[in-house]
Formats: sequence, C-alpha cells, structure tokens
Amino acid sequence: MPRLTDRALYSEETYTVERTIRDYLPTTLESYMRLPAGFAETHALTQGKTARILLVEQLGILDNHLKKLLKNAVEKDARALVENGRFLAEKFKSCDFFNLGEDS
Repeated sequence: MPRLTDRALYSEETYTVERTIRDYLPTTLESYMRLPAGFAETHALTQGKTARILLVEQLGILDNHLKKLLKNAVEKDARALVENGRFLAEKFKSCDFFNLGEDS
C-alpha cells in the first residue's frame, strides 16, 4: 500500500498493516518454524489441532483482516471519486448566459 510511506495519511489501518508486516506475520511464522517438522505435523497442541493447523488458522486471520483493511481503503477512494464527480457536476453545470429564461 503506497500510503504506508505517506506519514500525513498515517492511520490506525496503516499502523495495523505495518505491524502485521513487520511483527505479527514474522512472529507467527517464526513460532511455527521453531518446531520440529514431525512434531508440527502430528502432535495436537490445543483442541486437537496440530501446529500446522494452528498456523494456517492464524495466517487466515491475518489475511482476512488485511483484506478488510484493503477493502475499506478502496471504498474510501471510491467514495472520494464519487463525491468529486458530484462537486464538479455542480460547480460546472451548464448555464446559458445568452438565454436567461426567455423563450425564442
């Protein structure tokens, strides 16, 4: 997201994306990667789920949240475009200065 480099537009959404990229995703992957492969594949850790299943679930959580943030950002841009169109239509609506309501 190009807005990440624009600190003037820094928002909670931007913070979340940045933290996900720099912290949440690496921490999730590192936690999984520290486990021996055989253990991660076969041993249930919680609620009968293996480390691999937990990793997939956690990556899904991150992915879904990032998709929501992207959708929100795009919707804001789309609304801004619509509003700009309304503004321009109102600002520059045609006005016939030579025919001031008189029928010819």
